[in-house]
Amino acid sequence: MTYSVVLDKDAIIDIKETIVWYNEKKPNLGNNYLEEFKRALALTEKLT
Repeated sequence: MTYSVVLDKDAIIDIKETIVWYNEKKPNLGNNYLEEFKRALALTEKLT
């Protein structure tokens, strides 16, 4: 059985701000963060 993770609007804003912050530190680092975040969400959905 799989479940869905629901992110509220504040969480989405935080994630977007984090991506921008990481990309300012190093090009594509924020994009890498987003991919890892998505991977973690997918794993969480499978484990719960």
